[in-house]
Amino acid sequence: TYHSGVYGVRRVYRPLWSLLLVDVADIGVFVLAYWWLGAWGLGISFAAVGLRRAVLSYSFTRRVYARLKISVGSPRFWFRSLKRARWSVGHSVRSALGNLVAQVDALLVLGLLAAPGNEAEALRLAALFHGVAPLQAAAFSWSRLFYFDFKRLEAWGSPLLLKRFESFVSHVALWVPAPIGLVTWGLLAAMWKGPYWLLSAELLALAAVRARLSLLHIRAYSLSDHRFLAKLFFGMLLVASVTPLLGQLPADLSLGAVVSLAAFGLVLLGRSSRPLTTAAASSTFGVSIWIRLLCERSGPVYIGLVRVDRRMASVGRVMRALAPALPGAAFARLSKDSFAWFQAADDSMRGCDVGSLVALGAGTLREVRVGPCAGDGTRALTRGVASPAWERYIGRYLRRSSEATDLANVRASLRAVVPGGHWVELAGAEIALDVAGTSTRQIRRLVLDAARGRTGFRRLEGVDVAVLAPAGLPVALVVVPADASRSVRWRAEAAELLKQAEISMTWNQQGPPRPAPLSG
Repeated sequence: TYHSGVYGVRRVYRPLWSLLLVDVADIGVFVLAYWWLGAWGLGISFAAVGLRRAVLSYSFTRRVYARLKISVGSPRFWFRSLKRARWSVGHSVRSALGNLVAQVDALLVLGLLAAPGNEAEALRLAALFHGVAPLQAAAFSWSRLFYFDFKRLEAWGSPLLLKRFESFVSHVALWVPAPIGLVTWGLLAAMWKGPYWLLSAELLALAAVRARLSLLHIRAYSLSDHRFLAKLFFGMLLVASVTPLLGQLPADLSLGAVVSLAAFGLVLLGRSSRPLTTAAASSTFGVSIWIRLLCERSGPVYIGLVRVDRRMASVGRVMRALAPALPGAAFARLSKDSFAWFQAADDSMRGCDVGSLVALGAGTLREVRVGPCAGDGTRALTRGVASPAWERYIGRYLRRSSEATDLANVRASLRAVVPGGHWVELAGAEIALDVAGTSTRQIRRLVLDAARGRTGFRRLEGVDVAVLAPAGLPVALVVVPADASRSVRWRAEAAELLKQAEISMTWNQQGPPRPAPLSG
């Protein structure tokens, strides 16, 4: 808990020796205690290892608290906070079950020690599991380093960035078992009595299964997919409950059966497919990403619009001033003087108080409109807001969505505006493109900005480039050479076409199903 309190703000950095040498010391303490005291030394080993890990974790976490000048308060303050907090027993139990997936090693050891027959082989295998536990724990704990990144992606709300990041960590999961298997082979060669090649291969396979399990676990845990976490926990619990029966077999057969069952269970479970949701805190998104997030809302929701007098204040400053009055709202900048927001309705809020918003605006607002409470996000977007600004920036695009659904229509419209422009379609999440006169790094940065909702034409070494990214998913590049961009007027018209295409394509993907057109 002490570590998690600051990990939501910044990573807790630790030197490499505190991760590697501690695991080596754990194995040494276990071997020494077992050689000196036999089975009685296991308790001493558990206590020494747990105390050392707790002290190291506390010391490095305390440095981050001191650096950020964050105080945790006194125990008296903690108990008062618990009384005021909205504590959910169900949510806490679901989170605890999700964390128990990481303790599958302890479940396997307990299951082997409970084997009714062949106690010598079961005890040897249990000792082996405990001896290599730090290595197997590394096969699972590697993905926790990326929990912070998953939460940052949740704040961005971009499906493209999530897809690319999952591809990256999937490649990491393939390489994690290699060093673990090499060290395990060395330990067995030095300590195991009898043939150890088969056991080394099986422990390598177990590390590969645990590396995959770790990736599935951290994704579901980061995105709060508690239903998948419950399946994962009960699946691993079922595997551990079979180990007393498998413990009657020889060590190599028993370990092979455990690995096979765990791998088969992962294949049956599949993976968590929960999408990104709106961040809990007030956030600002691109218009198409904002529409996607609004359509994903299943409960009651309010939608509103504000126009700002730019002579008095900027849109960004007004959004920051109104954010405290709209907790959990998601904002979208529509123009230089307008923005929209949506906010989930709960029991404590019957509607947005327009008067309080006007008072917070302190004379800088030209218009404040709030629509009626709708049953879900799709209905709220269909009703819209009774304002000319809403009609100008969003409403008309939703009604004409069928015109911009096909990429061919968008491409033809852009060619009419910019005859010398080029159209480059993007394949999946691949963004390392070769555009004449520009570097790959520039194009990659431009596409990633579009995935976060920042679109528009930018000048890159003699060419103007824009990205078509409906709902934050880049699908095409528009490249205009310098000789074709002499007129300034084309830029506004092309940007308007791209904006219409993004809103319309997002609405067709996320909105209500439409009847097929009649033939003949």
